[in-house]
Amino acid sequence: MTNPPLLADGADAPTIVEGSPQSFLQDVVEPSKKIPVFVYFWMPNPACEPFTPVIERLAREAGARLRLVKMNVQQHPEVAQQLQLQTVPAVMVFQNGAPVNGFMGPIPEDSLRQFFGRMLGGPVTDQTAETLEAANQALKAGDIGQAQALYSDVLGQEPENADALAGIIESFLASGDTAGAKSYLEDVPEKLRNHSAIAGIRARIELAEQVAPSEETEALAAKLSENPNDHAARYELALAEFASGNREAAIESLLEIIRRDRKWNDKAAHTQLLKFFEALGPEDPLTVAGRRQLSSLLFS
Repeated sequence: MTNPPLLADGADAPTIVEGSPQSFLQDVVEPSKKIPVFVYFWMPNPACEPFTPVIERLAREAGARLRLVKMNVQQHPEVAQQLQLQTVPAVMVFQNGAPVNGFMGPIPEDSLRQFFGRMLGGPVTDQTAETLEAANQALKAGDIGQAQALYSDVLGQEPENADALAGIIESFLASGDTAGAKSYLEDVPEKLRNHSAIAGIRARIELAEQVAPSEETEALAAKLSENPNDHAARYELALAEFASGNREAAIESLLEIIRRDRKWNDKAAHTQLLKFFEALGPEDPLTVAGRRQLSSLLFS
């Protein structure tokens, strides 16, 4: 099925508009003769608060294929009475000047995306996910400017998208701008500070600032060869190993301290090992294996 036409040649109408009973003909009926118009009935309440940004985002993803008209039934109660709306949020789709489909009550994003797809004759792609993937690929390829531009595009639509925030902070680190990364981290909203990707970046920065100078690494190894129970030297060596990219060895060094004396220095090895896991991320194979070994040591 082909996509519906635009509202007018050379100029698209706004995707999302605020509606009222007085402008219903202009906002809904007339445009619905060219493209589907989704009328979103809402009010400030706990059900609409999380649903509104989702339906707005899907409307933006669909672009010129539809129009979303928002109708605040608290400001216009006569609308709810006339349409016999029993609950909000509610959605009513108009085509060719008449209502053709709709639903009442909030529904999951996947179901809403499917509803949009049925009404538009084709899927509404997750533009945010596609943009994030493009940004991640640009970052991997070393195109820092492009990555930051794409992450910024996402944040322009979703200021609290944790993956985009983490990505743009990663881009600062990739460019060697640790100060910029730390500054961005300080501005992360409180509720997102424990997001795994953001917490992992914070842990990596803290670890980098703790690490022993590289010229001391050989001296630390020499100390351990003379005295395997020099836990302080092994601890510093673990930090140096992690910073140099030898993360498996770093985890093993801390596990070895725990094997020999799990309470050493107020369980410092245990605490540092958890920071390693946080920096790597919960799904990293080294984290999974390391946590398994740690559990075995602690509960054996």
